[in-house]
Order: sequence, then C-alpha cells, then structure tokens
Amino acid sequence: MKKILCFLSLAGGFATAVSALFYKVFLYTDFKKFSSGDVAKKRKWLKNTEYEERYISARDGIILHGITAKNSGSRWVVIMHGYDSEGKNMADCAERFYAQGFNILLPDQRGYGLSEGHRTSMGEKEQYDLIEWIKRVISDENASEIVLYGVSMGAATVMLTAGHKLPEQVRVIIEDCGYTSVYDEFKYNLKRMFHLPAFPILDIVDFLCRFRDGWSLKTGASCINAVKRAKLPILFIHGSADEFVPFYMHDELYSAAVCKKEKLVIYGAVHAQSSEADPQLYWNTVFDFIERNR
Repeated sequence: MKKILCFLSLAGGFATAVSALFYKVFLYTDFKKFSSGDVAKKRKWLKNTEYEERYISARDGIILHGITAKNSGSRWVVIMHGYDSEGKNMADCAERFYAQGFNILLPDQRGYGLSEGHRTSMGEKEQYDLIEWIKRVISDENASEIVLYGVSMGAATVMLTAGHKLPEQVRVIIEDCGYTSVYDEFKYNLKRMFHLPAFPILDIVDFLCRFRDGWSLKTGASCINAVKRAKLPILFIHGSADEFVPFYMHDELYSAAVCKKEKLVIYGAVHAQSSEADPQLYWNTVFDFIERNR
C-alpha cells in the first residue's frame, strides 16, 4: 500500500509540474515559443504606408493597441494575427486588402505587441476585445462594411466573435486554419508533440486558467459552438498538410456551421501558409467570397 501511495504521490507531483510548465510556456505571451518567420518580409508594406497608432480599453480595463491604414471609401477589414505574433506581422495580408480598396485595422491581441496583458486566452477573452475594436471602427470612421479576417488563433478569435449578434456593418468572416476549440487543440498537440495524455494535465491547466485568469480551458474558446450560432457568411480555409491545427478540424467546423458558408482547401499547404502556397487561388477566392456576400 505504501508503494502504491508513493507512486500516486510521485505521479501526481509529476502531472502538476508538467501542467504548471505547460501553462507557463503556452499561455504566457512573454514566453517566446516559436519563430514568427521572416518578420521583415511580412512588414515590408508598412515601410511605405502611412498608418496611425490606435488604443482602446478592453472590457476588463487592459489597454489594447492596433494600427490603422486609411484608404478611400468606407470598407474596412480587421485582420487578427495568430499565436505568438502581433498585428504588424499581418502586413503582407493587409497589403492584399489595401490593394482592393479596404481600410486596414491590425490589432495586437492581448499580451502581444503593444497591447497590455501577459497571458493569452486563445480567443476566449479576445473575442470581446474584437467586438470593442468593431465598435470603435464604426464610431470613429463611420464604416459601412467590415470584414473580419483571421489566421490560426486569429481565425479562432473571428469565429468566436461571429457567434455574437454583431452590428449590421459586419458582413463577412474569413477564417484560415482555426481550431475547433482550444481544448481540442491542446489535447491534439500534447499527444503529437510530447506523447502525453490530456488527463490530468489539461484538467490542472483548466484549474489554473479559471483560478488565475477567469476562463475555462475546457469549455471556453469553443469555435465549433460559436459557428453553430453564427449568422454571417463564413469562408473556411485550411491547408491539407497542416499538422499544428489538424486538417480534420476544418471539416468539423464547416459541418457545424449553419450559416452561409464555403470552404477552400489549399493542397500541400502547412499551418498558416495557405496564402503563400497558392496565392492566386487563395486571394481570388477570398475576394470573390467577399464580393458575393457584401
């Protein structure tokens, strides 16, 4: 019996230590996880573009930062960056929209770039931040049409936001390689990357999220539930060779959505690289979808 108790104690201690490390590494935004690629290339467009720094207050009081680039007309796109990144790293996508006449808003999601905060909630709190950005665009710029576009965690943010009743100015949602839920995403990558089970690790991480951050890892940031409520048209994009957010999540999200919807699969594209793998097909599909759903 003593040996069993000793083993259980050691196992419990190990699981708790792993969970605490997971929480710190993957949810603290000041802990660098992955390379963001060729940042200079992604930001090149900004060097020759006039833009303005913008700040708003989130519902919980933290200060959020973004930049706007004005164009002619009243069409806007809000571009949400992914995990371990920031708004300016989406400038290559902004350039595409700007060439089509869109005004640009590139927010820094909480904890990233110049926005306050030290931890991400993978879209759970960020969806409400995006709603505040939408209100600010409408209030300050009298926008008549708004497109929400996001990649990876940014895709999760726009899908979660689509589950709300949004102002009539918001017309279209474009999501690229978003996950079904943060729990599903972490469970999948725990097994893929570390060969570890979800239980009890994610249960302990869930406790830390609820106790320290006020949201639940197990029930929060559920994009699959959000798209079931969505009323706006959604374009679902995914690379067939995505191993970070598995391709099967694309089909699950698309099947769950009851709104007007379309899907785009970029064959051979890895995570968040669909627009680079086949830019002509990608951007033609994006802008055609927007035009047909204005």
